[in-house]
Amino acid sequence: MAFVRWRGNCAELLTTVYENGKSRQILLANLPQDYASDWVREQVAREHPDIRVDWLSVERVLARGPKTKPTPELPLTLLQAENLLRILAQELNGDGLEPWEANRLNRAADILSSLHSNPRLTELCRDDPVNVEPSRNATLSSDDTASSGDCPKRT
Repeated sequence: MAFVRWRGNCAELLTTVYENGKSRQILLANLPQDYASDWVREQVAREHPDIRVDWLSVERVLARGPKTKPTPELPLTLLQAENLLRILAQELNGDGLEPWEANRLNRAADILSSLHSNPRLTELCRDDPVNVEPSRNATLSSDDTASSGDCPKRT
């Protein structure tokens, strides 16, 4: 029976085999995405026909993600947050984002724009986001924690 082991943000599909009273693990596939593609499933079935894989369980484990919490990113500056809202509204419009949702993102960016001249906000949100009070970090931080840049390449 196959199982999933996490290495950072990446998963490996493994199985344990017993030979001459000893056990060893065999790497069936690297799973850098949050799902097992058809290509990976076919490759595992072709290369290891005698290994049983419960793909539903594998998908559930991948959907849950690694047990360790990802390291938090630095909060966004006011200008970065405004820019990100506008990019999201433009890039995702018509690609799963409803027009009213894109409009909401643009309005939120407009609100941030209007706050640039507020001296109190300028003091709180300097270009050095580390100095922003922790209670304000939650409202200005990025939610982009899933990174697959450190995953091993498929061979």
